[in-house]
Order: sequence, then structure tokens, then C-alpha cells
Amino acid sequence: MCPKAFGNFFAALVGVCWDDFSWTRGEPATFFSSQGNQRGFCKDCGTPLFFLNDGNEHISMSIGSFDDPLRSRWCSN
Repeated sequence: MCPKAFGNFFAALVGVCWDDFSWTRGEPATFFSSQGNQRGFCKDCGTPLFFLNDGNEHISMSIGSFDDPLRSRWCSN
């Protein structure tokens, strides 16, 4: 999945705690890639945005999707 979606051997993702997270423009489209695992993408252009596992306390966001990655707060869990 990742090589085709991200154009690389892996997806560059970072965990963001739910308390520090919000969508600022619209809502993404999602699909269940496997049981308990959800992937999100832009419903307009198809850009991969996140990976979400039902058991995680954070959302795994693609690093390239942040407006200002240096200002983001990463989750330590």
C-alpha cells in the first residue's frame, strides 16, 4: 500500500495526540484498509493524509500534510 500511495518504500508518518489535533479545512475521506485500521485521504485530490489504528491514542499523520511542520507537537506514545 505505502509504495503506491506515497511513492516510497514507506510512509513518512508522525503520531499526533488527539488533544493537539484538529482538521482546519474540511474533513478527509476514509476507508478501512484492514480490520481496525483506517486510512484517510483528501476527498478532492486523493493525497494520503493519515493512518489510524483503533488501538492507538494518536493519529498517524503524513508529515508532508502539515501547513507548518515545525510548529506541530508530536505525541510521545
